[in-house]
Amino acid sequence: MLCSTTASTTNGGSGELLKFGLRNPVMDLQQINEACQVKPQKPIQKLKELAINEPRKITCAKCVSGKFGTQILIELDDCVVFLPKRVAAALTNQVDALKGRRIVFRGMKKINNHYEQTDFEFLEPS
Repeated sequence: MLCSTTASTTNGGSGELLKFGLRNPVMDLQQINEACQVKPQKPIQKLKELAINEPRKITCAKCVSGKFGTQILIELDDCVVFLPKRVAAALTNQVDALKGRRIVFRGMKKINNHYEQTDFEFLEPS
């Protein structure tokens, strides 16, 4: 049993004493139900799936710890995008400055004749 309640006999049995010493707990069902609701989330999109040479406004940016370490997550109008790890170290201390700026995906660039990397840049707000 995670939480135990016992009836109080000092107040005519009307109150309850919780395990944590709270008297007469009032349950705010509206607040609890709001926390239980599943809120719509924007889909995650890969940077290389963005339209080439189309500036997109960044509405929010933050550092997140994930399966592959610390990454920068940017929120656009209709989706969220994880930036490549190669920029995480450079942007970690400046992530708040990305809000309001624009990101432009320039395409895929070949490196070492075998691999491709995403080529993108940030623009000042328009």
